Amino acid sequence: MTMHALRVSYEVRKLMQVRGRLHWAHEVFLLLTLSFGGGILTSLLLGRPQPWLVNSAMVPIYGLVYLAVGYFPGDLVYKFLRACAPLSDIVLASLDGIIRGYGIPTAGIEHVRSLEGPISRSLSAMLIIGTVLGCGGGIIEDLIQISKPQWQLRTPTLLQRPNYDICVSFITAAFYICSTRAWTFQSAFTTLPVEPFDWVFPQLHPLDARVMCGLFCTAALAWKAYGDHQQYTTLLEKSHPASDTAKKSETLSKKSQ
Repeated sequence: MTMHALRVSYEVRKLMQVRGRLHWAHEVFLLLTLSFGGGILTSLLLGRPQPWLVNSAMVPIYGLVYLAVGYFPGDLVYKFLRACAPLSDIVLASLDGIIRGYGIPTAGIEHVRSLEGPISRSLSAMLIIGTVLGCGGGIIEDLIQISKPQWQLRTPTLLQRPNYDICVSFITAAFYICSTRAWTFQSAFTTLPVEPFDWVFPQLHPLDARVMCGLFCTAALAWKAYGDHQQYTTLLEKSHPASDTAKKSETLSKKSQ
């Protein structure tokens, strides 16, 4: 929980560095929404209590971690993480990948299968819940723009161009369903003589499939974190050209002396 809170807090703080700071309560609310977004949406879809309400420690922990990253005296925590970049970005993203790769199968797909009634055998429910659980915070942000000073409802860009996180979550959910045979064509169409999934890859034990999901999410998020680091560095240089020019002139003056 703490590692996930640190990773999301770091990403929110980086976003605020580029776009401009908001009121601290607004930033904390943004952090909580991005952190719990998957659980919020899936709980609404399944008619279940919100996880952040059930666990009384989640909101205080995430809130305190963000206040440490975003408002520590001297901005030391954020500066330390930036000084260790891109290593800090990759490590935090990798840990988040492990959590996501484990959470999509267990808290998403297996949770759907444990429910009573026809929904436990629904491929649509498994895919949607598994995918949304891994990227729900980004979906909410894309829909109502909570990272901006003035919120506004808009058509989600995912309907036009699915982003990276959605694709990673969907692939993870689809792989787990297919590899563990959580859903099969033979279960839906009993007249089929063979299972088409058997032609693609052998059936995996759920634990083995979760390991594969964790490795995939770890690699995918680590790769994205490295690319995001380069893009973020470029954005910082563009947003603070005056300070960069001053540093260069100071360096030149020292050399001339």
